[in-house]
Amino acid sequence: VTNEWVTQTNGLSGYATVIWFVGDDSRTDETFSTGEQNAIESYLSQGGYFFASGAEIGYDLSAGSPGDATFLSQVLHVNYVGDDGGNTHINGVGENFSGISFNYGSSPYIEDWPDHFSPASGGEVALEYGNGLKAAISHLDETSGTFVMGFAFETIDTENSRSELMGRVLQYFSDTININDSELPLTFSISG
Repeated sequence: VTNEWVTQTNGLSGYATVIWFVGDDSRTDETFSTGEQNAIESYLSQGGYFFASGAEIGYDLSAGSPGDATFLSQVLHVNYVGDDGGNTHINGVGENFSGISFNYGSSPYIEDWPDHFSPASGGEVALEYGNGLKAAISHLDETSGTFVMGFAFETIDTENSRSELMGRVLQYFSDTININDSELPLTFSISG
């Protein structure tokens, strides 16, 4: 759906998981407007699961209003560290994401300034760049969860790698909502 639909309807409730692609939106385009932030925060407070990817999420929100910074750290559970991950290889870490390994950033556009993070407010590192900088932060509580990447999902090098990562994220979210494996998608794809 469009960003405008989300802000006009606050229509995220009713979805078990929301997948949000920011791409290369940055300060000019806003990664998350105040209206979008309000809709996402409301959705998570009602027990939702939120996946976000984009190369400028931390860069944008950390330099915005105090509300932007609070949304980044308290709702997305991310501290922004820097604006250049400096590596196009990704490794999964921790119990839920170890074993994942892929490259990103060359197609359908060049990913030139991927964010790197540290965890905030109970977040945990889920993915690292090949140089050890933190590429994604995950967080679960009793009724909701977030997974935020500092690079754009659509630039992951292969469909298999995109499917494996999304499958792991959905499995991670399902750990708190007790979804049977048979209810998880068998494949995940994204197309223009």
